[in-house]
Amino acid sequence: MDINREIQIIDCLRLREEQFRLVWQLEESVRELLNGAALPFPAPPCLPSLQQRVRKGSGQTKALPRTERPGPALPLRALQRGRENAYRVRYVFKGEEKESFQRDADFLQTLPELTGEHFRLLQIETVAWRSEGEFQVMEELWRYNNA
Repeated sequence: MDINREIQIIDCLRLREEQFRLVWQLEESVRELLNGAALPFPAPPCLPSLQQRVRKGSGQTKALPRTERPGPALPLRALQRGRENAYRVRYVFKGEEKESFQRDADFLQTLPELTGEHFRLLQIETVAWRSEGEFQVMEELWRYNNA
């Protein structure tokens, strides 16, 4: 391998390491915001460097299917465009009932993994949200059994 190609590879590896460090710093910032509580971040996407390849007869490669995140899935659905624009999430954090409005259904799927001493998910609804404190509940998607 010639020296120019080696330099390019080393530079790419350095950039890759910087990006991994940035992700780690962001996860640590979230952990600090949660007063040290561990947030079960979703598994990282399947990185090309970790994909196993299967050779086809023609010499082409095909990526193997990625494994899905384990754990219970909430019965969520996509927001109905024009009718709903957010999910209303009710939860208890450190004994205090709170609510949050979210648009990311994938993020909501991680919430059951947070349940513990300081956090309990109570309810998820779809809403037509207009502004702070002004929204209309459209449909309840999930409720904690004792809520």
